[in-house]
Amino acid sequence: MGALAFHFPYFPGDVTLARSIQSWTAIHQLMWFVSWLGADWVPYLYVSATGLTFHLMGRHRWAVVIWIGVGGSALLNRLLKVAIARQRPNGSLVEILIEYPNESFPSGHVVLFITYFGFLAYLAGRSGLAGPLRSIIVIVSAMLILLVGPSRVYVGAHWPSDILGGYLFGSGWLAVMVLLDRRLRRPSPG
Repeated sequence: MGALAFHFPYFPGDVTLARSIQSWTAIHQLMWFVSWLGADWVPYLYVSATGLTFHLMGRHRWAVVIWIGVGGSALLNRLLKVAIARQRPNGSLVEILIEYPNESFPSGHVVLFITYFGFLAYLAGRSGLAGPLRSIIVIVSAMLILLVGPSRVYVGAHWPSDILGGYLFGSGWLAVMVLLDRRLRRPSPG
């Protein structure tokens, strides 16, 4: 998919789907809010705070995995963006509500949400939390993961194919984080 994004400014159906998503004006504030959760300094704040909280709770493995996992995904995502060098949507085809200067494929917001909120949902399911708290964490995480993609298209920052690339890359990276957590959980032989 990345190779195709390198060669094509957008995929068939991207413009039509983007315009359709941008017509969802009834949830304008929700789209802005979800997009904001992945912008600028905001993710640094909650990812750092979550890792620190895990560390203070004595859950050092979780802190390490979330810091390395989310940070590693951001670094690799940035390298992919530079290598693929796909331009963001332009105002002649869709409405641009937020201008971004750098490349668009894959969506960094989507990768961030899948790795961060996906890992939180995984931990909630594995940690033995009480039913209601576990359910809240899993439901809120899932909703944010589902909404971040459309929110990025809504504000004109990405093509739908950028979002699909982010979901694919983020899911793969989340799997690596889960494997790392499981590997670190096992007692070493000896």
